[in-house]
Amino acid sequence: MITYVIDASVAVKWVIEEVFRLEAKRFLHPCVFCIAPDLIEYECISAFQQKVARNEISEQAAWQCYTTLFHEMPLQLEDSTTLTYHAFQLANRINHAVYDCYYLALAEQEKAFLVTADRKFYERVMGSPYAHRIRWVEEPPAVARDPETEGRASSPANTDRDVRDSESKSV
Repeated sequence: MITYVIDASVAVKWVIEEVFRLEAKRFLHPCVFCIAPDLIEYECISAFQQKVARNEISEQAAWQCYTTLFHEMPLQLEDSTTLTYHAFQLANRINHAVYDCYYLALAEQEKAFLVTADRKFYERVMGSPYAHRIRWVEEPPAVARDPETEGRASSPANTDRDVRDSESKSV
């Protein structure tokens, strides 16, 4: 099983029709273990409330999305308080908002990949020493990749495996 840190921009797509919804739902694969800092709850409920304010969904539908996401989806929440200092450091290093950096801090801690649909955050991390930790939502999880390319040196699946292998050897 492969672990991915899921940020709010991806999790919301699991329960709401948005661009990249199908891509986000690939991370619900039974061989993918999804985790997130517990602050994801606040970010998601805020996103749902914004959709209510823009008359995109009803208040009842928004509450149902919240309930489904946090009571029915396979997403394990991790305590954010243990990540605060590292998230603060990362925010300063990459010059980005601390709340997004909680996800990056968790990915660092768990030696996992962070999946996002937040283009600004993705580009900021890609231009940093932490680029090996982030994946764009359109990049399928390793378990959902094409088996035809699995053995090729340039395949994304091999890249993911190589990162994990090199980290375990350096520890």
